[in-house]
Amino acid sequence: YFYCLGQKRPDSTCKQKYISEEDAERAIENLYKEIQLPKAWSDKLIANAKQELAEREVLLPKEREFQNKRVKKLLEKRQLLLAAYLDKAVPLDLLKEEQNKIADDLLTAETRLEELTATNDEVEETIYLAISMASNCYEAYKKASPKTKRMFNQALFKKIYLNGKKASNYEFAEPFN
Repeated sequence: YFYCLGQKRPDSTCKQKYISEEDAERAIENLYKEIQLPKAWSDKLIANAKQELAEREVLLPKEREFQNKRVKKLLEKRQLLLAAYLDKAVPLDLLKEEQNKIADDLLTAETRLEELTATNDEVEETIYLAISMASNCYEAYKKASPKTKRMFNQALFKKIYLNGKKASNYEFAEPFN
């Protein structure tokens, strides 16, 4: 059984009765029915995703080429900087500072290249899976083990308020709010 902790406060006016674990679980299951994406929304999200993926497909080769050139220039800059240091044209502290900047820029460019190599099929599959799960979260929750249900609840909600045998209110957790 669960009960309102507010009842234990001296100034409390809470009249909430005890609720069994089964009733609380049923109320949360019903909440999942209410929060899942409506079919019209999921259809619209899928259409938007298809459009963005098509636009991404056009831009990918250009950005990939840009990032490859950027990596090449940064590697050349690193070599020129080392040569300048060896010729005693650049002090050690400036060398370290510039190498750190180059390393950060290289990491950014290489990370972006990795993102660009993810195929549209992989991205599309992930998007459809996420939309499908959001459209059918009630079924997923209902079939989940108690441990997985707990993880669902912790991921989606900051708080769930029960009034009687119903979820009367809830607060989504980041980023769902």
